[in-house]
Amino acid sequence: MIGGILDFVDYIAKDIDSFPKKVQEGMYLFFGYSAAYITYYKDKNGSYIPLEYYGDSVYQADFEVFAASYAKDDVFVRNMDQMTKFSIHGGKYVWRIQDFENIPSFRESQYFKKGLIVHGVGYRCWITFTQTWRSMQHVIVVFKKEEAGDFTDEELRLLNEIGRALKPWMKLYKDHVDQDLSKAALNELIDQDNAGFCILNNNYQRIFSTRNFDSLSRRAWGTKVSLIEKIQAMIPDSQMLQKTVSTVTKSSDPCHTTYATRFSSFCSTRDETYKMQNIFIIQIREDSPGSVPSDADTSQPANAGSLLSRDDITRRELEVLKLVLDGLPVSAIADRMFISAATVRTHLSSLYRKFEVRNRAELIQKLHEKNLIWGTRLHNC
Repeated sequence: MIGGILDFVDYIAKDIDSFPKKVQEGMYLFFGYSAAYITYYKDKNGSYIPLEYYGDSVYQADFEVFAASYAKDDVFVRNMDQMTKFSIHGGKYVWRIQDFENIPSFRESQYFKKGLIVHGVGYRCWITFTQTWRSMQHVIVVFKKEEAGDFTDEELRLLNEIGRALKPWMKLYKDHVDQDLSKAALNELIDQDNAGFCILNNNYQRIFSTRNFDSLSRRAWGTKVSLIEKIQAMIPDSQMLQKTVSTVTKSSDPCHTTYATRFSSFCSTRDETYKMQNIFIIQIREDSPGSVPSDADTSQPANAGSLLSRDDITRRELEVLKLVLDGLPVSAIADRMFISAATVRTHLSSLYRKFEVRNRAELIQKLHEKNLIWGTRLHNC
């Protein structure tokens, strides 16, 4: 058993960037189980909503419809908080239907009749473990066919050890997502002015800050309460997740120096995990006495359709725009710019947000509209 788990973990470690898919694949390669890796979002009412599915392609095709219709009837979803609590404090990582209700009752549910049995699933269990995702829970669902019978005690012990082994790797994956998002955010900030900035993960823990950030923060805001605590107090959590931007200015006597402080939320569209795990960016800029900061009144997001100018677009985003107009796909843009496809998608995500569009087609249409303002300089710059 130990040898199989070590080989399984080694398989995951070789590509932490693809952690969900590697876990799902490894469950079959090393233990022979059909499994799925599923992410859930915990909404403001405390209900868990299925977000993304990694697993069998046949089941995946029906996942969204099935999850939307029957997830609320899933005994595991209903008991998610209890399972994760026991995983943290009791060392129990694997769960069966029998932990919550009897099998005959479960088999009368619509979840079983119209979902599981249709796909040949007779028995299943969940693996949960300690994790630090914000408003999210990642779980592993293990399936067995009806004719294979229920999970034996020996199988449950194996699956419990798998959950125990995955716990530290889940933390590494979370750290990897934070670092990946930080790099993407830095790509955006690198072309902007020399303001000091700080990047926080979604638990408001500092990931990175420029050397001048703390001194700027003290001069602008004083030292009694940290700027991070002030930001949390000023901006509701719901607005943070909606990627709003808040700008506050402060004058410090006696010099009347003005500081512009911008708080923004950043995420990637790579997958649901990246979308939900926002990182937060705090920027502070010191302006000359008597000047009016350019960000001074952006507490409400600007209307990109009417106010967006060339100055709002970074140099790298402008390069992406030109290649999009040339009709290049993401992979070709990445090759041309010598960056990863994930970074290209991050730039596109930022451009969609700035132009207030939902996809590439709408972006191209908006670009043509902008050319009426920018002229033909887009291709000549």
